[in-house]
Amino acid sequence: MRRFLFGTWVRDYGAYLLCFLLLVFSAYSYFSRNNNFSSYFSRNNNLNIVDKGDFSHFGVSAQMPLVIYTSEHCSYCKALKSDLDKLKVKYKDISQQKDSAQFAVLKASDLAVVPVIFIADTRIVGYNEQLLRQTLIEKGFIPSP
Repeated sequence: MRRFLFGTWVRDYGAYLLCFLLLVFSAYSYFSRNNNFSSYFSRNNNLNIVDKGDFSHFGVSAQMPLVIYTSEHCSYCKALKSDLDKLKVKYKDISQQKDSAQFAVLKASDLAVVPVIFIADTRIVGYNEQLLRQTLIEKGFIPSP
């Protein structure tokens, strides 16, 4: 009776077990080669989330010191734009779908994640509400609470 039950289980669920084991092995082999998750998000493993420098080649200027690179299908990008609109901060939005020529500049600098926020001489990779507000206060875009 026991052999019959086990045989039925293998016949009914063996394909699912095989697929699951294949998925686990694939994930293990991928992450064991890369050793970390930073290569999953960017080709540049020395990428800092916040960086200072001259970002004029990304469209940052004295007339438009706040530039964001976004994608239309990114929920963090939508939240970023919503927060900037609530704060009534002027910004230039360079969308991956609409401005592909300008977006190529971002890809050429080994940034493969959106949103990327440029506030004068500061670059923020990804969306962190507290960090964004702190930087906007430091740069004088919004008053401190």
